[in-house]
Amino acid sequence: MTQHEIFFNDDWRHDLKVGTKGENHFSRLLRRGKDFYTVEVKTDQQMDFTHNLFLEIESRGKPSGINRTEADYWYIQTKDYRFGFLIETALLQKLLKVHESDLTTGGDDGTSVGYKIGLPQFMRTILQYA
Repeated sequence: MTQHEIFFNDDWRHDLKVGTKGENHFSRLLRRGKDFYTVEVKTDQQMDFTHNLFLEIESRGKPSGINRTEADYWYIQTKDYRFGFLIETALLQKLLKVHESDLTTGGDDGTSVGYKIGLPQFMRTILQYA
């Protein structure tokens, strides 16, 4: 089987085992020996229309967003809450370095600086560098 082939199994017990393994991994990932973790939630008001995300680093001349966060994870979601993804803050910061050319002004009356990245492009970056 090559890396891109998918193994199909019509036994629900197999699927349950795979699903449970994934759930347990996700739970351990979030805890990592901590009693709690912190999540910064970014609700992108335009992502579902533009298919871009805007990740702020500065607002009105002061560090903000990803440059100011103390959260362990970021959850980025559309304004209708129908799509979102969770990403470790350190990984998000690493990935943004790949997108330096995507820095632009935007946000509230153009007073913010941030990364405007096409969502499909960003998902490819995550898969490539994660």
